[in-house]
Amino acid sequence: MEKYAKTGIIIEKKKTMLKQKIVLIGFPGMALVGKGVAEYLINALGLELEVVMHPIHSPANVVVDNGLIITPSINIYSKRDVDIAVVTSSFQPQTDEGQNMVAHFVLEYLANKKVLSIISAAAYVTSNPSKPRKVYVASTHREFLRRLLDIGLSPMEGGISGLNGLIPGLSYMYGLPGAVLLGETGEIYVAGNLMDYLAVASVLEAISKIANIELDTRELFRKGEELEEKITTQALREIETEEKPSAPTHL
Repeated sequence: MEKYAKTGIIIEKKKTMLKQKIVLIGFPGMALVGKGVAEYLINALGLELEVVMHPIHSPANVVVDNGLIITPSINIYSKRDVDIAVVTSSFQPQTDEGQNMVAHFVLEYLANKKVLSIISAAAYVTSNPSKPRKVYVASTHREFLRRLLDIGLSPMEGGISGLNGLIPGLSYMYGLPGAVLLGETGEIYVAGNLMDYLAVASVLEAISKIANIELDTRELFRKGEELEEKITTQALREIETEEKPSAPTHL
């Protein structure tokens, strides 16, 4: 266990295997794209919990499950002979200071472990998302960006909020190339806090090309099509209800 008095505590559950690995950052965010990508990779690749981080800018509460206290944490998952590690959590700090402190906390640890690069997953909101979803990209290094554009991604314009943008954005300070892969999504997913499985699947397909690994995204595409059909059906019902004339009133 390593202690950082001003930033938090790091507990290594086992010998870490992070050297020269691509680190995928996936925190909760819009349309749950980052979190969805992280959870898929952990399960599909059989990654194991190696590191538990408790930054001081964690939520000031705990979860109790059948009497057992669970403290909020940032977790790092990895596995021998797998070239990807995943950093994820159930929370993001709610202040700008907290976001920056946690970003540097995580990056300092990863840089000391000599990881290869930092890539995060996030969402790019449009009024009419395409099918299949486009994946946009932003990077700290021109050469890294060029490589990502060469696999068919689109350059992003605008801004990225939260740790999914901040951690790769600050990674150059630690000598690490950073990039954000943003899956196109719609406003209705963001407003309803719904996971856009189609966006998650598209980002994962980009990651499979970057890391040269096989990922089966068929189930995600199936769930995404089903959810989109439900959303469309519900929207049509609401339109029909609004357009239906009301019954005449007799006085």
